[in-house]
Amino acid sequence: MTFVGREYLRVSQDRSGRARSVEEQHGDNLCAGDQHGFTINGEAYSDASVPASRYTTKVRGGFTRLLADLESGRFGADVLVLWESSRGSRRVGEWATLVDLLEDAGVKVCVTTHGRIYDCANARDRRTLLEEAVDAEYASGKQSIAIRRAAAATAQRGEPHGRIPYGYRRRYDPVTRRLVAQEPEPAEAAVVVELLNRLYGGHSLKSIERSFAARGIRTRPPRPCPKGCTKQHQHVAKGTPGKPFTAEHLRDVALRPIYAGLRIHEPGNRSGRYRGSLDTAVEATWPPLIDRDVFFAVRTMLLDPSRRTSRPGRAKHLLSLIAACDVCGGPITVTYRYSDQREYVCRDSSHIRIPADDLDSYAEQVMLGYLARPEVIAGLRTRPEAGGELAGVRGELAEARSELAVLRSAARAGKVSVATLIDVEPGLVARVDQLECRESELSTPAALITIPPGEDVALRWEAAPMSARRQVARLLCTPAVLGELRVGRAPTPGHRGAVADRVTWDRDTHTEAG
Repeated sequence: MTFVGREYLRVSQDRSGRARSVEEQHGDNLCAGDQHGFTINGEAYSDASVPASRYTTKVRGGFTRLLADLESGRFGADVLVLWESSRGSRRVGEWATLVDLLEDAGVKVCVTTHGRIYDCANARDRRTLLEEAVDAEYASGKQSIAIRRAAAATAQRGEPHGRIPYGYRRRYDPVTRRLVAQEPEPAEAAVVVELLNRLYGGHSLKSIERSFAARGIRTRPPRPCPKGCTKQHQHVAKGTPGKPFTAEHLRDVALRPIYAGLRIHEPGNRSGRYRGSLDTAVEATWPPLIDRDVFFAVRTMLLDPSRRTSRPGRAKHLLSLIAACDVCGGPITVTYRYSDQREYVCRDSSHIRIPADDLDSYAEQVMLGYLARPEVIAGLRTRPEAGGELAGVRGELAEARSELAVLRSAARAGKVSVATLIDVEPGLVARVDQLECRESELSTPAALITIPPGEDVALRWEAAPMSARRQVARLLCTPAVLGELRVGRAPTPGHRGAVADRVTWDRDTHTEAG
């Protein structure tokens, strides 16, 4: 009588990323069939590059199908053939379920590397198989602990790990293949630098997306499939171009601390995205692509909870959906319906109509006059959403100032030599300056990072794109600051009237329009 076997093949990966050959496993399994007197028929159950440990989050479709077929009677063979027992599972619970289903179905197990067939209905064989599962899970656990410790140590040293980030390349020793350095990749690094500088200058993500698309700037091309790829891989041909950058992808790139030369360790995060605190960041061993001040300013803007993201790249009008109609409280928008010139009108009921250039000019004059006043700057620099990071920076700043004051006091009292003062003071002063700068960034509203208040605010306003100006208008034209800008009807029907006579700055309970 000829017995029939059916295989379960699982492909693991080595460090080079190349899939170990299932053909190799299949060849050994055929030899085992000849030795034990069974033939291998039917489609093999297979999982490509999916770990069997209890730490994986990936679904093993082939293994799930195997269990379902055993339970429903669709397995269609007498022997389950495994190249090695850990290829089945490194989870005791999964393995126990498999053993139970094999016993119920009357199916035996051939483990090729063991050189024997196990009968799950035999108590001794069952114990051996379950012990194999315990050993495999224990080995997997030890390996996981070692990997996590190594990853944490690598992060603490500021060394790179994981995929090569966009904007960089890695250099390896030609003999040992050990990593020598992570260094900028010129073409990609230029894209990252332009992105962050343009965001710092007030450009929107949507406008940068359109600019990159028009210039043919795309993501890094996908890596071609290795030679001898299997059906489980989605084949990528050599020379396949990258994808156009989207605004969402550009945002992810701009928020990555690696471009500021900072190393973050977040176990389990393989996406490269990071939105958490940078308190635990360490200095990286690779060179930064952008000044840290620019990175932190951009990060503050992008993570600002009040940031509006609906169609920001197409904003052309300063007060559209920001100012309101004083008759109904609805937003005003721009129209060219009544003349060749831009006009703001009540969007919902056409209660009011006013020349857009005149209203913009008036509102700019009021807002810039307000931002140029020294006494309002401190009042605007309140960012409760900065939370723990701002509190931490202020604590470090207070400590650094105190240390500097103690040093100078000791030098005046003759308790510290002049040589010591000269050696230590510059470092403390630089530390205080750095913390003061960071405290100012965290406490300043995101809208005012591109156009900060001060005497020269008008010059910065003129140089900023419309998206940045609208962010400032959205901040100032609120009941908590200047008041909601509300436009009323002309005093005399049929006449436009002076803009100043038609505008009120409502600081009552009205909510912000738009």
